[in-house]
Amino acid sequence: HTLSLHDALRSKGGFAAQVGAVFGGYVSITDCLDFGNGSFRISATLNCPTYFRASGNNATITQTNTALDIFSCATAYQWQIEGINFIGGRYQLYLENANTDVTRWRIDNCTFSLSSSFAIMTWPTGGATSHLSANLTVSKCAFYRPKQVLFNYCDSAIVEDCWVFVTKENFSAGKIGRAHV
Repeated sequence: HTLSLHDALRSKGGFAAQVGAVFGGYVSITDCLDFGNGSFRISATLNCPTYFRASGNNATITQTNTALDIFSCATAYQWQIEGINFIGGRYQLYLENANTDVTRWRIDNCTFSLSSSFAIMTWPTGGATSHLSANLTVSKCAFYRPKQVLFNYCDSAIVEDCWVFVTKENFSAGKIGRAHV
């Protein structure tokens, strides 16, 4: 089960309004997919483009299938997400790429609730023996009872001004007093 956001973005003017080389990499500007203050229930993964911007005015996206992700991309290079509440699903944001040096992911003013795994998952295309030459910034977000908060392979990750609410289900028997964050 997958849904594509490509058609929605194309209807708003398309991708890559501007593309240019920057320090050996590429920068692309896309239109922003605006969820407004809507409430959306999905039962499939939303496969997003490589260059992706999404915003909401307290919008809510609920994934009803705990085995599927909400936003996912195997070639995520420059993403900006703000003002969206993510509920349910396995990974609420799944970000993967082939380790390109200009990768920047920024998540602002979002909430992540009740994920069945990590709320935010970063993964190198080369697998666990690789790393991501990437910059991840998570700012002013709240995490309400996710199974776990962040799985990070990025060279640089900044998590600032965030709030995490966990319960005893977030703790392992062998690691009393240590949350999986």
